[in-house]
Amino acid sequence: MQYLKGSDIEGSKLSLYPPETLSQICTDFGCICSFDVLVNNSDRFPVIWDNEGNMGNLFIVSGRGYAIDNAICSIDPAVFPENYFKYINKVQGFLQTITNS
Repeated sequence: MQYLKGSDIEGSKLSLYPPETLSQICTDFGCICSFDVLVNNSDRFPVIWDNEGNMGNLFIVSGRGYAIDNAICSIDPAVFPENYFKYINKVQGFLQTITNS
């Protein structure tokens, strides 16, 4: 296991970062959020899932955003068709929201 030296976002003082660093951190977290939606990692961001998320799994190190505790949760449509189509519909809604703004 690799140790990540930095602070989680809950303990970070984001107001102390200059605007260009904040922009990079936001970009990094946006990429992580999109990746989580793609791999159905419901733990971190409450984007398409009904939970509060876990911002303790987001770290800032040297002005960059990083994710820890990553997971992939596949849904077999042959075994769980209702859950699969629910997930697909939520992903489609997410994509429509971010591409229409």
